[in-house]
Formats: sequence, structure tokens, C-alpha cells
Amino acid sequence: MTREHWDTVEAIMAAKRRLIDRMPGWETPAAYGVTLVPGSNTDPAEVRFPVVNVPVHELPSLVLALLTGRRGGSGTYELARSELEAAVALLAPAEAALMYNHPNLASWREIARDWAEDPAGRVFAVFIGDFADRVTSPYDLALRRQIESGQRSPEVFITEQR
Repeated sequence: MTREHWDTVEAIMAAKRRLIDRMPGWETPAAYGVTLVPGSNTDPAEVRFPVVNVPVHELPSLVLALLTGRRGGSGTYELARSELEAAVALLAPAEAALMYNHPNLASWREIARDWAEDPAGRVFAVFIGDFADRVTSPYDLALRRQIESGQRSPEVFITEQR
């Protein structure tokens, strides 16, 4: 089996178009993130998102949307282990694009490793369609508060080719 590689900006854009074509009604969210809630956590206010996507990195949001069924609006989706693994596999070809950092992919892999060590944990993908939307869950509120505190996503574009 040949592994797909999206090693150019054009290949990344083509992958985005293919995903969008599979999801009629797709709307880019204003923000999103994925978090592992430890099994010992009883306070959603303590939840932190390792990558806060504002502005949005669209390709990872498309991958998550494909798996969760999200097409627009705000929502909180609990992911099964198989869905997190599928998200990593679907986004992995983007690693070949060395002109970009891949903070979401790295974060999802770390979440998967941490989840393996904390089987009672739960993983959530949170999408904020518009900041004016109502809060959909305590994890949505945690993401909004993290954004309000000034945390933004790491830079994605690397100015020099590696």
C-alpha cells in the first residue's frame, strides 16, 4: 500500500478541497481544539487544550469534522479511541509539507499516548462556529476562556523551507 504524502502547498489545498467536497454545508469554525480530560478530573474549568486553533488551521478541523459529523455551528463531540486514531491517520500525510508546522497532529498523538496511560480519560473535540454562539458544554466554555486569556495557536507556516 502506498502512503499518501501532501508535500506541497498545492497538495495540502487539494486535500482540503477533497475533504470539503465530502461534507456539503461545511462552515469553517471560528475556533476549535481537542483535549483529553483525565479520568481523575471532576472540574471542567481545569481542562486545558494543548493547541488552541485561533485563527483556524482548516485542514485539521476538516479531518475532525469528517469524523464527528460537524458541518457548521458550535458543538462538543466526544471522540472514541478509534476516531482519534483515524484523525491522526487522516492528517498524517500533511507531515510531508515541511513548510508547515503540524501542532494539531503532534498534539493528537500526544493525547493518544496520554489516553493510553489514563484509560478512564475522555477526549473531546470542541468547535466554536461563531463566538456569539451559545456555549455547548463545559469544555466549550473552557476553550473560550483559554482563548479569552490570550492563548492562540502556534504558528503554522515556516518562512524558510527545511
